[in-house]
Amino acid sequence: MTTASPAFLPALLRLFEEGHKLVFWNDAEGEFVQEVERLELNGAALIRLDQTPLLRVKLMLESEPSANWLLYSPTEVPEPTADWLLDARVRAKPFSADTASMQLDDLGLASHALRHHLKLRAKFLRAKDRVERLKRWVDPQDTAADLDRKMLAVLARADTPDAAGIFLRVFSALAADGADLGGIPKALTDMASNELEVAFWSLAELEFGYREPAGESPSLRGLLYRLLVTDFAGAIGSTPPSLSSFVITDRIRAAHACVFASRWRSDMANYASYDKLASAVAEELHITPLLGSLHADQLA
Repeated sequence: MTTASPAFLPALLRLFEEGHKLVFWNDAEGEFVQEVERLELNGAALIRLDQTPLLRVKLMLESEPSANWLLYSPTEVPEPTADWLLDARVRAKPFSADTASMQLDDLGLASHALRHHLKLRAKFLRAKDRVERLKRWVDPQDTAADLDRKMLAVLARADTPDAAGIFLRVFSALAADGADLGGIPKALTDMASNELEVAFWSLAELEFGYREPAGESPSLRGLLYRLLVTDFAGAIGSTPPSLSSFVITDRIRAAHACVFASRWRSDMANYASYDKLASAVAEELHITPLLGSLHADQLA
């Protein structure tokens, strides 16, 4: 009976196919120590660093400089000052077979520091269709925050992976569900089930300065109050006292809110959701009675 090849083998062989002569594999938790001896490496030679004296390893590498070598160790990468093979390691290609490392490679991300973050996003990354949609937007230099924003865009089924695209899609879904400001659209439910709800509210704070007082949970109702009241106050040039607690005080983020609201109500694909939700907010905050005290030029 033929044993199936491990899932990581194609990625490992690809490194040699790309021309790398030396590949270092530090399997810190020894997860693959049983499998490594059975690998079919297509001409590359395996050296177990935990079983071979390092001086002998150096002599082997120097005696056959044109050969392909896989140097495996079930330990962490040693500190440079304690690494007898540092000269070889600096010209070699590192390899990792854990799921996060393979996802890092699959997404084309440059920073290995993102491995831990990808582990935190394991639920999202389990679905191949989501990963394929994410790949369209990933840039090699993305940070953890960039990845979270793009994952949110995938879950919201946004047209673009920017904050505006995400919030437009979530608000459109809320309006389609009946414009109940206390409702939770599917996109937000999906974010919560994939452990990205905190990232969504962090994006709302980063983009619009939205956060509730200590002890209160963020909500779409609260976010809409801040966005629309800030835009309303900016348009009339003053803030009615009854609405002052809903105005975004940070000038830059208040400007972001006004730009977002303007884009939303003028967007042919989204203006209907703006009308529904703006009407719901106006009713809950009793905006109509406030209009009577405004001057004609403010209303215009």
